[in-house]
Amino acid sequence: MPALFKNAGVPIRGINSANSPWPTNIATNRKYADYDAIVLQDVGHYPHLENPAEFNAALARTLAGLGHR
Repeated sequence: MPALFKNAGVPIRGINSANSPWPTNIATNRKYADYDAIVLQDVGHYPHLENPAEFNAALARTLAGLGHR
């Protein structure tokens, strides 16, 4: 994964679940790429379906941070 991150050439953003069996390690990922993530609580594998309002707000913040509206 580190090589993929280093070679991506674009910012990498995620909207992830805190309940994942593979926790999001933002600090480690930032060593290899322009990386950031929003970690949502109390959702599972389908955060966009389980809590659409929270997911959409996270998506809007993510896009705004990239300069999109």
